[in-house]
Amino acid sequence: MKVLAFGGLMTYGNPLTREQFLYLAKQGGLDVTSPHMDELYAYVQTVLASLESLRDIDVTGAEPAVAFMPHILLYPSVASLPQGR
Repeated sequence: MKVLAFGGLMTYGNPLTREQFLYLAKQGGLDVTSPHMDELYAYVQTVLASLESLRDIDVTGAEPAVAFMPHILLYPSVASLPQGR
């Protein structure tokens, strides 16, 4: 499966390239010239690799136990309004 990421197509299973990692780090406000980037990049690679096994879980037909409704968090008074029929 391919997804659009970092301005181009990225195939699942391919590791995050160092260039992509540095792009994300910079967008996140990190100092990409820091010597700690090597350690952080290795850690992120390990985490991403460990998440790969989640792709094997069949969630066909499964519904989330909780629905996230950000408008209720932002505007709590909206939750008390009568719902349309």
